[in-house]
Amino acid sequence: MVTCTGEADQHYSPGLTLTSRPTSVSSSFEYDCLGSAEVTAVSSGFGPITVEAGCLLGDLGGTSSLTYHWDDDTTSTFENTYIVTRPLGQTIVSATGEITSGRFAGSTAQSLIVYIAPALTGCLTSSGVSSVEGIASFTVLG
Repeated sequence: MVTCTGEADQHYSPGLTLTSRPTSVSSSFEYDCLGSAEVTAVSSGFGPITVEAGCLLGDLGGTSSLTYHWDDDTTSTFENTYIVTRPLGQTIVSATGEITSGRFAGSTAQSLIVYIAPALTGCLTSSGVSSVEGIASFTVLG
């Protein structure tokens, strides 16, 4: 098992406001990993994708394919099903799936990303909130 924890950044264009509207979303993730002497760090990201989003509402889930870039110059493709919840404006993305190619191919994996709630004052402006930060974990279960 390999467990990775780190930081996540998500960017929105146009910025999030209280009104839900078509929004381009992209994210990046940087992790430090434990559990494998072979890899100690990984990075990933997705997007841009366009979804209906606002400070309080957004995409509820779907499927995605993420490529993780390990520090030994290998990759892993994570095919997953994700669910998005928005308690109190905070965004929580939970994904479960399989590594379909590259390092750890055939392994089950899961990720959890928790973005802080955007500042309400930013949501009330015409330009909205253009980015949020959060914490992330990625676990290869074996």
